[in-house]
Amino acid sequence: ISDLTHLDNIRRYPDAHFHLIADLTFTEEDFAKDGLFYNDGQGWEPIGTDVYTAFTGTLDGDGHTITGLQIQMTVDTYSKVYAGLFGQNRGLIQNLHMQEGSVSVSSHSDIYVGGIAGYSFGNGTIIGCTNSGSVAAYTDNTSIAADISTSAGGIAGYNDGGIITDCSNTGSVYSSHRAGGIVGYNTSNVDYPAGGAVTDCSNTGSVSSSYTAGGIVGNNDNGTINGC
Repeated sequence: ISDLTHLDNIRRYPDAHFHLIADLTFTEEDFAKDGLFYNDGQGWEPIGTDVYTAFTGTLDGDGHTITGLQIQMTVDTYSKVYAGLFGQNRGLIQNLHMQEGSVSVSSHSDIYVGGIAGYSFGNGTIIGCTNSGSVAAYTDNTSIAADISTSAGGIAGYNDGGIITDCSNTGSVYSSHRAGGIVGYNTSNVDYPAGGAVTDCSNTGSVSSSYTAGGIVGNNDNGTINGC
């Protein structure tokens, strides 16, 4: 991966293996009308927007930085929304740095938003990644019964049985329901007993929520948090 077009094309091969060989920078023009990533004003389209297109391959950032990624989504339906560089991750993402970006989603329904991935699940693994951009999830569904599904995290919005190791966040995180500096909602999964693990991670970004918030994890449901 040496340019933004290569990065965008990852979505065409979600089970393949990729290696960044250069820093990548988005410009304001990329997200302006007629820009490469305008996308009807929503900005970057996350890679893997549902379980059928989830990323299952590997992306090795090799210490490179992606600067200025923008997502500004307003969803009028009641469909679940997964947003970040990756929407859904079931593969391996490592050694990647997200800088000066913004991921913001407003919806009537469940939202999973993260600097790296909105939803990381199964054997999804994120290692050695950082985020300094802002992450926010806004919903007008304020019933407590729905709270579990609106989550924002500096690295991942929802970690469902996955593993997140040696990651850090310095960006601000907000969610109407659950917000965490690293993960908004972290849970174990019976099919992946070693997962639901957040290890050796750190956060210095501000974290706020109208319901629950945590410096590392907003809500931990039978997952593990070690060395953070």
